[in-house]
Amino acid sequence: MNAAERHTAQSYFRADYILVATTLLVCLLVGLLLLALARESAMHRQTLSTIFEARAARDATLALTQALADADAARRAILIAGDSDARIVYGTAQIDARTHMHTLRRIGEQTSPEVAAAAATLGMLSERYLEELDRVTASQLRSARTDPTAATRVAINEAADAMREQVNLRNDTARGREDAIRQRIDVIAAVLAFVAFLAPVLAILAVRRERRLWRTSNELAEAAREQAIEADLAKSRFLAVASHDMRQPLHALSLYISALERRVETPEARDILTKMDRATQSLVGMFSKLLDLARVQAGAVKLELVAAPIQDVLDRIAAEHPESALTVTPSSAFVRTDPVLLERLLGNLVANALKHGGGKARVAVRAHEQSIDISVEDDGPGIAPEDQERIFGEFVRLGRKTDGLGLGLAIVRRIAALLGAPLTLESKPGEGARFTVSLPRAAPANSVEPGSAGANAVAGQAVLVVDDDEHALEAMAGALADLGAVVYANADEAGADALLASGVTPRLIIMDLRINGEIAGIDIARRLRQRLSPPPHVIIVTGDTAPETLAVLQLSGFVWLIKPVNPADIEQAAQTLLSST
Repeated sequence: MNAAERHTAQSYFRADYILVATTLLVCLLVGLLLLALARESAMHRQTLSTIFEARAARDATLALTQALADADAARRAILIAGDSDARIVYGTAQIDARTHMHTLRRIGEQTSPEVAAAAATLGMLSERYLEELDRVTASQLRSARTDPTAATRVAINEAADAMREQVNLRNDTARGREDAIRQRIDVIAAVLAFVAFLAPVLAILAVRRERRLWRTSNELAEAAREQAIEADLAKSRFLAVASHDMRQPLHALSLYISALERRVETPEARDILTKMDRATQSLVGMFSKLLDLARVQAGAVKLELVAAPIQDVLDRIAAEHPESALTVTPSSAFVRTDPVLLERLLGNLVANALKHGGGKARVAVRAHEQSIDISVEDDGPGIAPEDQERIFGEFVRLGRKTDGLGLGLAIVRRIAALLGAPLTLESKPGEGARFTVSLPRAAPANSVEPGSAGANAVAGQAVLVVDDDEHALEAMAGALADLGAVVYANADEAGADALLASGVTPRLIIMDLRINGEIAGIDIARRLRQRLSPPPHVIIVTGDTAPETLAVLQLSGFVWLIKPVNPADIEQAAQTLLSST
């Protein structure tokens, strides 16, 4: 992860952190405020209850004194006039008085001790007063100089005044507490409203700032990615151009060596040619790896998935290493894959094992119900855990003093990804390494190798070769002549046009992609085909492996070969084309 990507990730984190922190803080503050509001509301309800109780006590006190006064008045009416209605009023007043006494005692028990004591005193005096009223007779009243209940009435009035004083005091206290509670509730509500408004505003401002930082970081990351992509493409273009400039003479050299091998007779000369061919093939192998990497990076590799027998692939790999310590486990299984790419993948693994794995390699096949595992093992020094990911990079050789470009495993990983085949590595220092690729199992199917329809299909066929490089043209013409073809060689389109105008009708055109420094071979081949009926087959030959060039070749519809090519490549491609008609 580069600096821009890390900054982007940090901006994401900060924005999310601010949102979460702000949300939690707002929730905490709102919770505390709501808790305080609930507490104050409970206190307010309690205060209101106290006020209601004080009011009820005051009303009960007034009702009690009034009931006692009504009872005394009714008693007087009974004694003086003997009024029967007065007796009813007297009885009702007594009942009302005792009811109010009971209400006062209940209210007193539910309020303060002071109110309870005052209510008890008032109740006791009221009860005594009612008893005194019952004991007074008419004769006692007429004969008495003073009213025997007067003292009790005075005490009752004093007790009622004390009761009202306690009730009023409690009511005033409750009223004051209610006002304070209302003020606190208003303050809490105002703070709650402020927090509810301010917190989202602050969160929005903070998030907007982080979003701006994120956009800036994202732009930097995108620029970095574009630079990385451009650097990768530039690298691929460099590799392609470098290989093109060197492939041209290497292409001619390979064809000349093949021609010499068919002509020399002495063992010494053949030995020299064999060594020259090995050196040439070593260079070809390096260029092939560069080509494979460029093709995969350019997306110019077209998958052709078929039910392929594993044994055929393994046999071709084993044939490439006839004198090596390579052990291959026979297998009759079929896998669904692109056999060409699979061969390239396994071939790179085998070559890597033979080169770096102690000179020995083993290919094992393990069948499962739905998949086939193909493993390449060696007895080499192994790979340290910290290097097991790095070795799949481009131009990585782990400090080993061996030849090669360090591209084999990079190509292996890219091809495995292209095939959708999981690739694993098992290795410990000093215990060798095992690379395993897993492929889907397939039912057996009939397969025909390209070019199997007939041997040496170019023999006796008219072949037109167009190449502006003198040595490459001469070498290609010689290779085709050795295969028995009737060869017509030309350096440009004008010469080819003149040849066709003379009545020559080639069955096959082998066209160099670059003519006079431009990618014109495809267009020239199409124009030449339009002049003939039936149109001839076309093979494009090129040393340009730039990604964009490979993409053009992929879209052309023509068979194409990458320089350097050998007679076997030409013969196989020609056989495939000519045997199809």
